[in-house]
Amino acid sequence: MGLVNLKCTNCGSILQCDVNSDAMICPHCGSAFVVQNAINNYNSTYNVVNNINADVVNVNSQDINSMIKRAFILLENKNFEYARELLNEVLKIDPENSDANLGVLFATFKVSDLKEFLDAYSTRFSIVDKPELNNAIKYGSGDIKDKLITMSNNLKYRHAMTLYTDNSGKICRQGYEYYEKLNNLKVAHKLFTELKNYKDSEKYCNYCKYEYNKTTQDEDNYKRRESIIIKISSIIGFTIISLFILLVVLSILIG
Repeated sequence: MGLVNLKCTNCGSILQCDVNSDAMICPHCGSAFVVQNAINNYNSTYNVVNNINADVVNVNSQDINSMIKRAFILLENKNFEYARELLNEVLKIDPENSDANLGVLFATFKVSDLKEFLDAYSTRFSIVDKPELNNAIKYGSGDIKDKLITMSNNLKYRHAMTLYTDNSGKICRQGYEYYEKLNNLKVAHKLFTELKNYKDSEKYCNYCKYEYNKTTQDEDNYKRRESIIIKISSIIGFTIISLFILLVVLSILIG
C-alpha cells in the first residue's frame, strides 16, 4: 500500500494516507476532504527540490501566514498539541518567525492568548529559563515582546529579592545551611547582574556580593577563633595534668 503526503484543506495539518483513497477525515480538526485536493494543497505549499546533499523546501509567505492563522484558530479551540505541530512546521521553514514562536509558547503552556498566559504564569519563576519564552522574546516585536520582557524581568527581580532578603544577615556555620546560603546569594547576584539597570538591581547586586564575602569572612574568623580556643584548651588541659602529676610526685617524696 503506497502512502502519499497531503495537507488538510481546513486546518493545514500535514498527513499521510493511502494513495488509492478518494476521501479522508482529518484526525486533527475532524474535517472531511477529497484526497486529491489535499495532495494538491500539500504540493502547492511544499516544493521539494533536489540539491546535491539535501532537499530544499520552498514555502511562500502566504502559505506560512495561512498555517499560522490555522494554528491560532486551533489554540482558540484548545487544540494545543495540533497547534504546536503546525507551528513547528512553520519554524522548520522560518525559525525566527515571531508569530510562530509566540504560538509555540502558548501551545506549550496550554493557553490561547497573551492575556491568558500572563494571568497564569506571571508569578511562576520556573518559566523564565524555558526556551519557548526566550525564543518568543528574542524573535518577538512590539507591545507583545515588551510585555513578555517585563514579565520575565519581574519574575527574576522578585526571585532574586526573595533569595537576598531570606539570606542577608543569616548566621550559618559550616554545613548544609552555610553552603545553601552561599549558593542562594550566588543565584541572586547572577539574576541582579542579568537585570542590569532594572529597578535597583545594580545596588542589590553589590549587596549580594558584600553579603557573600562577609559570610565567608565571618566563617574564616570563626574557624580561627575556634582553632585558638582549642589550642588554649589543650594547653590548659596539659598544664592541669602536669600540675596534678607534680603534686602526686611531691606527695610521694614527702611521704
